[in-house]
Amino acid sequence: MNSIDYIKIWSRIFRKKPIGFSIDLTHRCNLSCRTCYMKWYPSKSELSTGQWEQLLSSFPESYRYYGAWTGGEPLLRAESIEKLIHLFKWNWVATNGTVPLPTWPNVSFLVSIDGNEEIHNQQRGQWSEVVKNVRRDCFIIYDITQINCAEEVLRETVKFWQNRCKGVIFGFYTPSVKDNSGLLHSPQERRAIVNIIGKVKEDHPDFVVNSIKQLENCCTTPWSQNCPAGNCIVGLTAQGEFKTPCVMGSDVDCSKCGCAVPQFMYLVQRLDVPAILSSMRILSKQTL
Repeated sequence: MNSIDYIKIWSRIFRKKPIGFSIDLTHRCNLSCRTCYMKWYPSKSELSTGQWEQLLSSFPESYRYYGAWTGGEPLLRAESIEKLIHLFKWNWVATNGTVPLPTWPNVSFLVSIDGNEEIHNQQRGQWSEVVKNVRRDCFIIYDITQINCAEEVLRETVKFWQNRCKGVIFGFYTPSVKDNSGLLHSPQERRAIVNIIGKVKEDHPDFVVNSIKQLENCCTTPWSQNCPAGNCIVGLTAQGEFKTPCVMGSDVDCSKCGCAVPQFMYLVQRLDVPAILSSMRILSKQTL
């Protein structure tokens, strides 16, 4: 994307207008991760590639600055993504990293990592496959839970990946309204973890993408209908149906949200320079 596209995106975020889609391309997955919100909902049929083309093409280009391909494991339908990425100026594929990553133009891969090898395998599995597949042009997504929040685990994970990919984006586990997983942190616990990440960022300022202000907001912000992500990202199920209030669907507990995405957008709306620079970095052209 060019500078004009960035300006248009920031303008639409500022005005709480849609800028892109989060598309649950499939419910299917080759793992069974403890933090996956797709488990909250029953599996159903999936739209064909042609049906997705028709549906997404019906929206104006101003809604299609980026497409986030999610699931399930979206790379189980890699052939569909390859045929549909032309609909967006930029694409993100949110993957567990166990499937070899294609080389596509205008696509960034966001790979979920849950800690060091031991912790990752405890929460998700197949660490060795992920390490084999991750490339220098990827970002890793780290969803903080009660299991992977220890300072030594955070430091070990950052140290391991810092020369293997572009950066790490932290967020906190966001529960459903019926959550009994034991993975959730209280606001006070989240603040203590942000202090740890602040020290990690001091040691690795170019690798930790989040600003500390953004993570501090993740500790206490109770979203509702005013959620920037809910306003600016159109969530679609595998059947092409709209998801509300956000991409996590109707069972999400907005009062305990720890997702990094709305905090990026919230700060961009307030012309926060670190947040704007971080968003540009995530949307910048990939380098292999």
